[in-house]
Amino acid sequence: MESFPPPHPEFFPRLARLKAALALEKPDRTPVISNSDTFCVNHLGASMARFSTEPVYSAEVIMRSFAALPGFDATEMTSCVPDYVGAILMARMLVAGRELEEGRPYMVDESERLSADDYDRIVVMGWRPFFASYCKEKLGLDLSEYVPKMMAGAAAGAKLAMAQGLPVFTLPVNGAIPLEPLSGGRSMGKFMRDLFKTPDRVQAAMDVMLPEMIAEIREVLAFLPVKPLTVFLGVGRGSSGFLSPRFWERFVWPYLKAVIEAIHAEGIVANLHFEGDWERDLHFFREFPKGSCVFACEHTTDIFKIRDVLGDRMCIKGDVPSPMLAFSAPDEVYTYSRKLIEEMGDGFILAPACTMPPNAKIENVEAMLAAVKG
Repeated sequence: MESFPPPHPEFFPRLARLKAALALEKPDRTPVISNSDTFCVNHLGASMARFSTEPVYSAEVIMRSFAALPGFDATEMTSCVPDYVGAILMARMLVAGRELEEGRPYMVDESERLSADDYDRIVVMGWRPFFASYCKEKLGLDLSEYVPKMMAGAAAGAKLAMAQGLPVFTLPVNGAIPLEPLSGGRSMGKFMRDLFKTPDRVQAAMDVMLPEMIAEIREVLAFLPVKPLTVFLGVGRGSSGFLSPRFWERFVWPYLKAVIEAIHAEGIVANLHFEGDWERDLHFFREFPKGSCVFACEHTTDIFKIRDVLGDRMCIKGDVPSPMLAFSAPDEVYTYSRKLIEEMGDGFILAPACTMPPNAKIENVEAMLAAVKG
């Protein structure tokens, strides 16, 4: 295994700052991090086509962008793998240099690729064999070829991050809960119809998927020489805003609870990267032990309501909105960031809502970074 360079002098102070926030303790100052991908391409004038298809190149671009904007305490991830992100949604990803012209950010091409009969096939085959064959046949993605490239990108990015003193905040593994890939593969409309018409068939597939998804997380964690700070759980279609309480409590909560508990059992924080409106069901998350999760919102759910319900149970991350970073004046970004820092209390990490938008203004990113210094 290739050796890593000695950590930069800033690495351990930043790591301590993050760990304090995750544990709801008082850090020396509020940490600030970013999930930056296509923003880095535009920031540096790099090739979007190479960035979207070459994981090692993407890692180099991301870390060069962070080096040019000193002040962050961590990078959320170290490389960009759009095809795999599409795959875990059971959808095809359109990328520059292939389906899109150079310079265009990648985008999901969601259509009905998963049939109603595939629920039964998942039960018979098992999830991981089905998923591998699905990726190859329906998405044109051979995981046996792509995963080594993805791992090389992650390793290259982690090495570059450590050399410039940036901890890596999270580790993505799979689709978090069964609903996310199934709704992408069926398409949301067809999937919602399935929940009404054949709920037992859907649940049978989910019940096969869940233990295999948890096992995959455990296998990846066991393989790593160093445990990550957090494990990434990206959920959007499973938000309260998408599903009625009847469906949410049957098709989301039991699966999400099981995954979070499995991650906690490994001694790692679950990074709840939640898109959409979760306000109705925030109280469910009080079940988890203090410090076992970080709630990463993307501005649809009111961050102050998250604080009021969960602020004594888990770290909260966010929530500078994309339109503000892209279109507002630096003073507005600074003022909003300061408001968050002053009112969210301990156990808070300042970050863009969801990801750094590709068209964020450099001066607005600098304003967000300046806010943590007061």
